[in-house]
Amino acid sequence: MHIVFFDQDIRKDFGYCLDELEPLERRGTIGSFDLAEYRDTDDMVEKLKDADILVVGVSRLPTEVLERLPKVRFIQFLGVGASNFIDIPTCSRRNIPVGTAADYGSNAVAEFALSAAMALARRITAADRSVKAGHWDITGLLGTEIGSSVFGVVGTGKIGSLVARKANALGAATLAYDIHKNESLPLECGTRYCSLEELFSTCDFVSLHLALTDVTRGMIDAELLGRMKPSAVLVNTSRAETVDYEALYELLRDGRIAGAALDVYPEEPVKDFSLCRLENVIATPHIAYFTAHSNRNLLKKSVESILRFLDS
Repeated sequence: MHIVFFDQDIRKDFGYCLDELEPLERRGTIGSFDLAEYRDTDDMVEKLKDADILVVGVSRLPTEVLERLPKVRFIQFLGVGASNFIDIPTCSRRNIPVGTAADYGSNAVAEFALSAAMALARRITAADRSVKAGHWDITGLLGTEIGSSVFGVVGTGKIGSLVARKANALGAATLAYDIHKNESLPLECGTRYCSLEELFSTCDFVSLHLALTDVTRGMIDAELLGRMKPSAVLVNTSRAETVDYEALYELLRDGRIAGAALDVYPEEPVKDFSLCRLENVIATPHIAYFTAHSNRNLLKKSVESILRFLDS
């Protein structure tokens, strides 16, 4: 049996926790490729043709490649939201099960969202760029405080609920939106559920924690974004497809929204960096989950998922 990590060099990304792969090494051989190693889709097929199991992490597996891999019996996605990266209908038609790894890094993502919000609030990246350019000037660096703000959370599953609790612990009043309410949040930290319209109109910070579904795709549209206060900031560590990024770009470019922290994008790897290059945007390469603890947990849960398939 041959297991191949489709888009990650395991020595580079999991070098400190490769011991988690030992149960799989006893079952077969393990290979891995960084995306840069593929010349084109034909080369991708050639490199993956002997794989019985594919592990997909950070990039979409092209459907035309999947269709040309007759040996593949199982695909493991490193995370949740596999449909963003794998053609699920094609897998279903070919009877290829797709495994996921749930709740491996909720706290890591929640901490990242708060960290990004705080960096925007205190203009840390702008101050850093200024000092590195040889300036010692506080002009334009006046910050705000989360502790005196209204912090909005859209989506209150495990990650969103953690963000609400952490923002409240910093002193913020918290508003939330979700069709499935976490009834413990109002009791624990005074979070008030409200409409999306009220949340976007009222909050100083809006942090998105939505799964991508037919309902949430495009939910954060131009009308909602346009309701944000000029002093407000948006944080997205969930799914880019829930947001109208073109409208967001225009609002940020024109200063009608103070800033945004973005860790997810409609196309990954990003090819058009126009939005990322705006001075009022913190742009990161899908790393909200990427801590030593979370990454080990992700690999461990993914190995367990593959083993369940092999033993089924």
